[in-house]
Amino acid sequence: MEPSKKMIFFICGKTKDWLGEELINNRYTSYKDMLFKEWTNEEGFCIETFEANKETIRKRN
Repeated sequence: MEPSKKMIFFICGKTKDWLGEELINNRYTSYKDMLFKEWTNEEGFCIETFEANKETIRKRN
């Protein structure tokens, strides 16, 4: 069973508002531009965007 989004925020001790603020602080204006997102306490965010990966995406299609 896939955990709900609310459950993931609860497990991480974060909120949806926190996520929005952090993305803005990292100069991302929309989650829709993001291909992949990951966050850890140790390393923070790892974000890959569609724009940065458009050549790879085209090759796979």
